Parts: sequence; C-alpha cells; structure tokens
Amino acid sequence: MGYKLRKILLRIGIVLVALIALGLIIRAVFNYTSGKKLENFLDQMKAEGIPVTMKDMEPECDPRYNAAVDWKKAAASLSIEKNQRELLGQTIEDLFLGNPLEKDVKGRIQELVAKNREALNFMLDASDKSCFKSQDEWSDYDYEFEVQNLIQMIQGTRLLGVDAVMKTEEGHFKEAVNQCLAARRFLELHLQEPFLVNYLVNMACMKQVAVCLNYIVSTRKIETETLEKILRKWDASPWTEELEWKLRSEKTSSIGASLLHLRGEIDTDWLGGNELYYWLFRPVYKNEITWIPKVFDRLIETVKMPYYQSRDSKELEKILDEIPWYYKRVKMIAPNLGALLLKRATLNALFETARIGMACKIYRDLNGDFPEELSELSPEILEEIPMDPFTGKSYVYRKEDSGFMVYSVGSNQRDDGGKGTWQITQMVMEKDDDWACVVKFNPTD
Repeated sequence: MGYKLRKILLRIGIVLVALIALGLIIRAVFNYTSGKKLENFLDQMKAEGIPVTMKDMEPECDPRYNAAVDWKKAAASLSIEKNQRELLGQTIEDLFLGNPLEKDVKGRIQELVAKNREALNFMLDASDKSCFKSQDEWSDYDYEFEVQNLIQMIQGTRLLGVDAVMKTEEGHFKEAVNQCLAARRFLELHLQEPFLVNYLVNMACMKQVAVCLNYIVSTRKIETETLEKILRKWDASPWTEELEWKLRSEKTSSIGASLLHLRGEIDTDWLGGNELYYWLFRPVYKNEITWIPKVFDRLIETVKMPYYQSRDSKELEKILDEIPWYYKRVKMIAPNLGALLLKRATLNALFETARIGMACKIYRDLNGDFPEELSELSPEILEEIPMDPFTGKSYVYRKEDSGFMVYSVGSNQRDDGGKGTWQITQMVMEKDDDWACVVKFNPTD
C-alpha cells in the first residue's frame, strides 16, 4: 500500500511540475509577445508624434510672462476666513437668482475687498501675461496638486467678481466690466495647466465670474459700443476646447506613469498584491498599457459631442463597461466624465444666454425694440444663434413688458420659467434648474 501511495504521489508531483513548467513557458511566451507588442506600440506613437510622457507635452513659458508667478503671490496674500467664504458663496447665489445685495452685505464685502486688495491686484496683473505654468518641470506621476492654492483660486475669483458688482453699484461700470473680462482672461490662461482636477476648479471659478458679469449687464442700460466689446470677448470656446487637451494630458500621464511602474521606478502597491502576484501578471499589465489610449481617445471623441448627444447615447457608460475586468489600472484611471460634462454644459449656458442677452440689447439700441425671435440677431449681431446644450434646440426666449428672458431648460429638460437653482445636487434635477439671463428695464431706460 505504501509503495502504491508513493507511486501515486510521484505521478502527481510529476504532473504538477509539468503543469508549473508549462505555465512558466506560457507566461514567458506571453511576456515576450506582450513586451514586443508594447514596444511596437510605443514606437508607433513616437513615429506619429504622439507624446508618451508629460515631458513631451511640457510647454515653454518665459517666467517674465508666466501668470502663475503673479498667481502664487496672490494666493500667498489672500486671507478669507470660513465665515467670509460662506458670505461670498451666498452672495454669488443671490446674484445668480437676481437678488440685489443687502446694505450690510455690501459693508462686509467692502471690508473683505480692502483686506485683500493686494491679492486681487496680483490676479489682475496675471491676466496680462501670456502663459501659465505653475511647476518648473512636468512629471508623469508626482505633479503636485496644491489643494490649498486651488481653493484659494475659487475664493479669489469669487471675490474679484463680487468686487466688480460692487464697483458697478458705485458707478464705476467700465472698471467693473474690465475686471470681469480680466478675471476671464486669467482663468483662460490657467486652462494651460494639465489634468482634469485643474479644469474642474477652473470651471467653478469661471461660473462665478460669469454670474457676476451676467448680473452687471442685465440690470442696467449699457452703451452699444461697450456691449459690443464685451460680446467680442465673452465666449466659452476655451472651456469647450481645452477639455480635449486635458484628457490628452491625462492619457499621456497615465502611459508615462505606467511605464515607470513597469520598470519598477514607482510603487506597485496599487495592485493589491505582493511581488509574486505582480511578476505573474506582468504580461497582462504590458498589454493593459496599450489599452490606455484606446479608452482616452474614445473619451475625447465623446466630449466633442454636444452635451445632449453624449448624454442620450450613454457613450461614456459604454466606454467604461467595455474595459476588460482584468485591466485593473485602466479601470482606476479612466475618468467618469458624466458630472464634468454636465458642469461644462451649465457653464456654456451661462455664457451663451449672456451673449444672447447682450445681443438683444444691441438689437434694441439699433432697432428701437427687442427682437421678436432670436433668429433676428443673426448674422448682423451674432454669427449664429447658439443652441441649448441640454436639448440641442433654441434657448427659450420670451419678451416681457419691461424686458425679456432667455434661458436654458437645464438638465431636467423642463421649462421652469427661467427659475434656476445654483446648487446642483444630482445629474438630473427634479426641481427648478433653468440657466437664465433675465433683463428688465425701467420705463425711462
């Protein structure tokens, strides 16, 4: 019995050794073929001029013309406490809803502006520069997101916008308009920073400035020449176009960091396994790297679509669902852009309703009354009439006795009469969520 058992165990051992040897051979072949595939993939990208590291994308930026230098000075001197942040946040919401500033609010904001005048001046100085580069060298895996600076940027641009509203009410209208345009220029420069986190913060800042300018231009009579100047400069195209570039930078950074990881130059703990686990799955990981551009290129094509098309086609969900389950890193780094595209659509609506509103005021100056239909604005005042990003149809336009309203129906695609909600808490709002420009005149205007 002992002899038979030893014979059986020996055979089992031989089979196990053979299976292990076969597995190692298969793993070696797979590792070699996946390595060659990755090598050919990288060679092809380089031949086509596609960057594979952030160093390949790093722009030149002369320190003399670098807006980030002035911004860092502004961030270092900004001093806005928690209760003051809440005050500014509530003020922006009130302006969005068309509510004038209360007397006590004005006094508190004036004190805050005086306290931070130096920081605001640094931000205005930054708007005159030609590039924005906050770090000396771009890296694939240790790009420092200075969270405090990003928070400061939200507060600083918010204060710039509210200060412009205050200047308007003090009679300094042209200075106020120029300040809003300078804030927009500063944020346009900041779009040169890579990665989606910078883009998200930038959009939040720009929405606040847009609310302030919309309030300024919709609540008073403005000379046609000034309106035309604002109209030439007030557009959302950089925020539409730069999102594609942000995704390209995310793609390049992901490829570069993955290659560093493959070479063992950065930590491998993200896999959740030990060194043996990593060694076994190294061939899979090589193949996975070639999947990164496939996913990001599809995301880039999706963000080029109008918002309502990408939402209705559910293309974003399809892209993420089609990633093989065993490609853990790709699943981790591929962004879910649904909420981001919603935010971009609301920003577009804020820009475009304001542009239509200004065009209607110019039309009134030229023709004595507001247009009956928005189509009357093109091509003399607007090259083309923008479409509501939430529906792909015309914005709602309604003449009233003392003015007009023009608005987007928002994510619920329901006409809520121009009533909007500043705080978006879900992808499709059940309550009012229109994005509007409301213009009313006194009989003497």
